[in-house]
Amino acid sequence: MYSLAVISSVALTALSVWFVKLLERKVGVGSEKRIGLCFSVPVFILFSAANMYIIYINAVKGSYLLLNILLLTAVVSSYQDLKYREIEDEIHLAALGAGLIGLIIKGFYPLDSFLGMLSGGGILLLIAILTRGGMGGADIKLNAVYGAILGLKLSLLSLLIAFMVGALASLLLVLFRIKGRKDLIPFSPFLSIGALTSFAFGRSIINLYLGFLNG
Repeated sequence: MYSLAVISSVALTALSVWFVKLLERKVGVGSEKRIGLCFSVPVFILFSAANMYIIYINAVKGSYLLLNILLLTAVVSSYQDLKYREIEDEIHLAALGAGLIGLIIKGFYPLDSFLGMLSGGGILLLIAILTRGGMGGADIKLNAVYGAILGLKLSLLSLLIAFMVGALASLLLVLFRIKGRKDLIPFSPFLSIGALTSFAFGRSIINLYLGFLNG
């Protein structure tokens, strides 16, 4: 049933976080090594396989697999960005590969995915060029992956949500003196919030906005 799919999703996400910490203890807290290919690929394979099995036995649509891939990508990328201020390329590649599997199951539109990837990464790349480094390369690559999964329209909405939430969070952090005005705040968690919100509620938000304009 659908409840079983939700429970398994939460359990697998929690397992991935625990696995990260386990590997970090094994590598050593002070080590320069990062949790890259050795973590991301096996976990994404496990996550995708488990979700595909749930889809098979419960006839849950492929969009559920994509939602969980976005969720896992959000957890892993935000963890690395908040702790190390970087996201390894292996995570982007694993997320993109798993996302393509989900898109094929759901129904793949290559042009829409390509335009989503182009807009998701291209807009942030343009910002990075104009601001001379105001946007990190890891954020650009992460949002390109999100864009490929979301498609063009939802990718643009995702970015809008990310900037709005990021601006509000930054303002609150400065007002409560948790961060200074010149402190860097990792942007990947906000990109992840935008991607998840857009995927889950994006079409409803767009329809509501269009209805408001037409009304």
